[in-house]
Amino acid sequence: MQSVHKKVIAIYFLITLANLCGMGCRPQLIAGKYLVEAVDSPDRCLYFYGGTGRIEPKIVSIGWNDRYVIVKQKKEGCVFYYIIEHTKDYVYADVKDVVVGPLIEREFVDKLKQIGVYSNLHFTINYHF
Repeated sequence: MQSVHKKVIAIYFLITLANLCGMGCRPQLIAGKYLVEAVDSPDRCLYFYGGTGRIEPKIVSIGWNDRYVIVKQKKEGCVFYYIIEHTKDYVYADVKDVVVGPLIEREFVDKLKQIGVYSNLHFTINYHF
């Protein structure tokens, strides 16, 4: 009986491990337009679907609603934030026209309040390194 129990635990462990690897290795579609993906390193970047870069490596958190995508980046010991109005973004858009940031936390909070989404737009995905 104990041998069967150990086999069941081993199978659950392997399934969990395979799922965790799959979540960390596959590109993830965000807001229907963006891919969060690690390319040539374990650090995640944000790309517009089609290959155009939006946020450089080291994304640690991301969230979105029907109008905005928010990104938290940890780079060289500092934390930066970005806001993308994805309703205005398209594959040939200039990054400067659609991405606000990098912002420090105070600027980020002020900008969220200014655009009216401070209380209802949160980071929903957190990546661990």
